[in-house]
Amino acid sequence: MNIDGEPLINAVPGEVLDREVILRILHTLGEVTDSVLADFTAAARSRQELYDAEEVRHPEVGKRTTPEVSIDPVGSLINHRTLLAEESEDRLEDAAYAFSAWWADVAVCAVAAALTGLSVTVVRVRAADPAANMEDDELALLPAVPEHVQKYAELAVLLDEPFLSGHDLGPGLLPVGGREYAERAGLRVRSLPDGRVTVVAGGWPEARRRRLWGPQWLEHRAPVLPDTGLLIRHLAEVDAPAAVIAAIREVAVGVDNTVEAKVHADELQKRMDELADDRSEGVADKVRQLEDQANAAWKQGDELPYRLAAYARVLTSHLPTLYRLCDDRSTSNDVP
Repeated sequence: MNIDGEPLINAVPGEVLDREVILRILHTLGEVTDSVLADFTAAARSRQELYDAEEVRHPEVGKRTTPEVSIDPVGSLINHRTLLAEESEDRLEDAAYAFSAWWADVAVCAVAAALTGLSVTVVRVRAADPAANMEDDELALLPAVPEHVQKYAELAVLLDEPFLSGHDLGPGLLPVGGREYAERAGLRVRSLPDGRVTVVAGGWPEARRRRLWGPQWLEHRAPVLPDTGLLIRHLAEVDAPAAVIAAIREVAVGVDNTVEAKVHADELQKRMDELADDRSEGVADKVRQLEDQANAAWKQGDELPYRLAAYARVLTSHLPTLYRLCDDRSTSNDVP
């Protein structure tokens, strides 16, 4: 992709984006996400190659029974490079999730706007940008944190304030984790001039993702997407071609199945943890079976950034068709 140092667009936060600009943004997001995913894939490959290199040099690592030690500068270099490769892979994995979720989120906003006749604003497109911080005036234009969540966070933070101030409240009293709860909801603690504290929307990328997508992001690193069945029904209502509906259903189900695999892997891990100290006959074999199932589920779950990119790509490619269909339907409805 070409990088010319200039923003794709410059606009005020509340400005409504026209269709041509939305399509340009989506296509550019696709190029950027593909680049990030390619970097992540290459980093994972490099890390595995270093693992393999160490295994070839020392196939018996971890099996030594004598007190021998080695002086191995080459092995130390491989270990150093492996640590760097692991760190690079971890950071690129975070980027892969963030950019694929951003692309999918904007694509969903564009499709929803086309189907409902609503608008897409600059600030909504920027909401999941992994590198952009937002000021209060922009945050005010995003969907609000649910009122009950805001109230719970404010109460929890207030209950914790004496502990944070260093007061001895006596035995048996513990903090309730107010700041942690606020951060999980995409909020941050702000000190007021009179010394009191309150909670306000966080402007950094992770806070906005938590605010937009809640547990779906926290637990699975996935954006909130429309229910697949509901999306398909809306597409049918505008007479979307069967091929378009089939393509969107396929990628939507792919995302659904991948998220379900993550959930299943977590459930299997909890079951293994429950059996960790059980020495009953047959338990070891059961744990190995669960481990094999969990590894397969995790492997499927690890495909989520690629599934999200595929989802966004299909929505992006069919968006012009949806624009035309929605315009035709609107025109026909206007005819007496």
